[in-house]
This record gives sequence, C-alpha cells and structure tokens, in this order.
Amino acid sequence: MSSPTQSTDSSTSVAETNNAVFPIPDDGVFQVVELNEEDPTKYIIGLIQGATKTIRFSTALSDFYTKKEVTEAFKQVLQNGVKVQLLLEQGVYYPERKATLSNFFDIFSSENLEVRQVEYPTILPHWLFIDDNHIRIEKEHKYNELKTSNGIFYHTESVTNESAKSLILALRNNFKKWWDNSRPL
Repeated sequence: MSSPTQSTDSSTSVAETNNAVFPIPDDGVFQVVELNEEDPTKYIIGLIQGATKTIRFSTALSDFYTKKEVTEAFKQVLQNGVKVQLLLEQGVYYPERKATLSNFFDIFSSENLEVRQVEYPTILPHWLFIDDNHIRIEKEHKYNELKTSNGIFYHTESVTNESAKSLILALRNNFKKWWDNSRPL
C-alpha cells in the first residue's frame, strides 16, 4: 500500500498509520493529501467528524455507507446540528438504496437531511464538501470498489495561490449547479 502524499506551501509529507482516523488538521493551513488506490475510509470519517455546519456530497450510495464507523461519524455531527445535502447520480433507485442502507438513513430526520437527484444521464463525480472549507474528490471507479484514488483539500478558505483559489471556486460552483438543477426526493 502506498503512503498518501501531502502537499502544503512547505511540501511536507504525512506518514500513514493503519487504524487511526485522520482528523482535519487544526493548524488552519491549506493542505492537499493525495491517496493513490487506497481505502479512504479513515480520511472520510475524519472529514465528517470535523463538520460544524454542513456536509454536502455526491454519490451513488454504495455499501460504504453501511460501515458502522461511517454511520457513527454522521450520527455524532448530526447531534451537533450539522445539515446534510445528499446528491445522487441519475441511475440510483433511491427507495431501494434507502431500504438497503436503512442503518444509515435511520439516523437522519427531515430537518437535517435533504436528498436530491440529478435528472440528466450522467455519473457524478463523488465529491464531499465539509463546511465549504474541506473537500474530498474521488477518482471515478467501479461501483462498490473500496480502494480508490482521492484528493483531499483541507482549509480551502486559507488558500493564497490564485490558481488554487480558482480551482476551489470552480469545484464549489459545479456542485451548486448540480444541486440547483436536480430534483428533490
């Protein structure tokens, strides 16, 4: 298994530990972590646990969401008032996935979860936005494939590089466009 690489203004690297959850760094400095064909679970859980206001994500609702540690991470932040926006790919049959993932959906209420689905035939990139400040982007892969390549962007509000600012703004705007052009479920 390769170790993730981390890019910051000082080009530091991070060593991987096997069982730890990787929380959002608390230094406030923009950082990028690249995961190459690895299980991103501990990073995703760290991102979810760091949410204070919103979690927005696009997905096909794979079995990843049946993992107890993922459900527990969502449950924890929902108790603190975090709101979740879930955007589904066009081909996902929501009632079936909701039944299959009942342990995941049972933790939500209509006050803290809004679900929408894109109507045009497309496979959405699987993105995760935490408080519009931390972003996870997943490389396209086969359904239910666990080891994937991901880019994780921490503290995007503190970006000083103009090219990086433009990229972050484009990611946010694309997700907003998909959301605004989707139908509520």
